[in-house]
Amino acid sequence: MTSDELHAELENDRSWREGELRFLQNRCKDLSEEDKEKYLRALVLMAYAHVEGFTKFALLGYVRCINANGLNCADVEASIAAASLREVFFALQNPEKKSTLFSDAPDDSALHRLAREREFVLRSFDILAKPVNLPDSVVNTESNLWPIVLRKNLFRLGLPHERFAHLESNLSMLVNTRNEIGHGATPKPIKWTLYEKLRDTSIKVMRDLQSTLFTASNLQWYRKRN
Repeated sequence: MTSDELHAELENDRSWREGELRFLQNRCKDLSEEDKEKYLRALVLMAYAHVEGFTKFALLGYVRCINANGLNCADVEASIAAASLREVFFALQNPEKKSTLFSDAPDDSALHRLAREREFVLRSFDILAKPVNLPDSVVNTESNLWPIVLRKNLFRLGLPHERFAHLESNLSMLVNTRNEIGHGATPKPIKWTLYEKLRDTSIKVMRDLQSTLFTASNLQWYRKRN
């Protein structure tokens, strides 16, 4: 997948999401003020659903873009290499994996840990020569796209994790309001000014993420920096 192909996919996905929000939003213009405030509660849920859905779709698209380049772990940014080598690190940390050289010392955990670390050092060249193959599970929106969740996903993909710092306060407000409505915690109506703020936050995150991923793929931010 090229950066242009990724950009086209993200543009199409974001466009239909924004179009749906506009369509539903336009349906409420003829409602009474009381009914409009009730209707806007549903629109807040939709605004959140779209920003979470787009974030997952977009980051998985970037994962496919990285995987399609045929790079080795030695060639890519450290976070991406680490994410691609999760099974290797799992084996390194697995206390159940014992060294066959010391089968007569099955309970010596420190010795077996050293043996695993020694094997890792001996095989480090071969390990870094492994092709990058990020699993889809590297992207996890955790059902609540809090700012810290977005930052964690960006970090795992070698992207600037502070990229959305200027939107974190409003994104937290969107998640909180969505949870209050979705979990039935409060019946409070949603005013138009609040809805606009939350809707604009959703759209801004989607657009900025699309722009960031296009730049990242075009400039190959996933490659190891010298």
